Amino acid sequence: MLLDKIIELAADNQQPLTVILRQCVVLAYDLKNERLKAWANHELNGYYDTQEIPEYRIVVAPAIGTFSAGYYFPEVKRAIPSMGMDNEHRWAAEVVRLIEPVSTYEEVVKAKGDTLEFQWDSNLMLFYQSRFIARHTLVHAAQEVPKTAVVRLLWTPHQ
Repeated sequence: MLLDKIIELAADNQQPLTVILRQCVVLAYDLKNERLKAWANHELNGYYDTQEIPEYRIVVAPAIGTFSAGYYFPEVKRAIPSMGMDNEHRWAAEVVRLIEPVSTYEEVVKAKGDTLEFQWDSNLMLFYQSRFIARHTLVHAAQEVPKTAVVRLLWTPHQ
């Protein structure tokens, strides 16, 4: 039975989640379960509608900025406080939405390094370039997500 196969695949920690998710799509078609089909397809293909992102794919991720005061001064790195940002932008210093397919995160976990960096959009950089530190320009901003959060995404059962 297909469900037994899915359970067997899930118990084998050598199997990529994509294999298990594809079997879940087949099961969803067999059961005519639209909710399971939609979820498995989103996990396989990514979430591009922010309204559909499950809570387990939203992780806490403060922002770090690199600031420059000119050629003769060293760049400084500082945390970017979300309270210093407009309400509609605070997410960029508080959370990251992990929208990519599961296969992307499986590969990320294998790569070197302890964190993933999510760079700010250039429009957001431009908007905040001179708002945080007097006489300093924000030249780079990103949010860092520890790889452990990605591992948790991949291996924690979700409802």
